[in-house]
Amino acid sequence: MTPAAATAARCGRRRALARLGLLALAPVLPAVLLSGCGTLGAPADAVVISGRFSGRISRDGRTQSASGRYRLTQTRKADVLELLTPLYGVLGRVTVSSAGAVLERGSQPPVEAPSAEALMQEAFGFALPVPMLKSWLAGRPAASAASRTISPESFEQAGWRVTVRRRLADGSPAVLALSGGGISLSLTIEP
Repeated sequence: MTPAAATAARCGRRRALARLGLLALAPVLPAVLLSGCGTLGAPADAVVISGRFSGRISRDGRTQSASGRYRLTQTRKADVLELLTPLYGVLGRVTVSSAGAVLERGSQPPVEAPSAEALMQEAFGFALPVPMLKSWLAGRPAASAASRTISPESFEQAGWRVTVRRRLADGSPAVLALSGGGISLSLTIEP
């Protein structure tokens, strides 16, 4: 890659992050810049859930939107939420373990906090409960916290409303809507 192309790629990732910075989704959201474009393979005991996200955030009378891809990898030791460009370049990575949570963004220093919720609140202004995402992506509340059933396809937990919008033929969720604190996310789950 030529130096000009490398600079253009870095600037493109930074622009994508700037759009996602307010949304920080995605996921939903996570969002976050890493200098590399690839990811390491998942450990043998990992559960990997991936798909697409789109979302909007409304604050101070302004609404911004962003979209991309996500990959949630859960092992016995840690949960890792990666936010990716539509072409799988890594925008950012949130790692949650018993030691706390870390947000990695390219050449920027990592941001650390005692929990995923505290990290998301500090870095992005809202608390997305990353450890609950695996259950939510399965269309059910996490067993670790209280929840309230709204309908057979919708529940509230940790300040978020989760709704299954569409299911696959086997009954597993295909599209979820998450909303909470002025943030609306749509997550498509890839089988």
